[in-house]
Amino acid sequence: MGVEHVDTVVKWSVPLGPVIDKAAIDKAIRSVGPGGGGILVDITLDAGYAALAKETVNLKHMLLFADGSDAEQMIGCRTKVSDALRGGITTSIVALGNGGDVPELEVLSRLGGGRFYLIEDAN
Repeated sequence: MGVEHVDTVVKWSVPLGPVIDKAAIDKAIRSVGPGGGGILVDITLDAGYAALAKETVNLKHMLLFADGSDAEQMIGCRTKVSDALRGGITTSIVALGNGGDVPELEVLSRLGGGRFYLIEDAN
């Protein structure tokens, strides 16, 4: 498991690796606050897929959590998720809020062989 968060740059909150200390992982994830812009989907996928491609495990799955109203730079992402699927990496997406970017995020999850989840209330 690994956790990256993106505003305008990629930062790994939890490096990719085995889950050993669940409390530390939970703390690292909960310490991430909102940034100044929307999620840049293209660089997020690139970083996650590159990290997963290096791993020698049987199951590789990318879970993208995005703002349903502010998911930016999705041009070319259909190809990215399709290529990742052909390379053995599935992609699921969680969208927070039923905004204008939700339809494309849902398409990306289908092309990635994963699931789509819509969360309308962050609580």
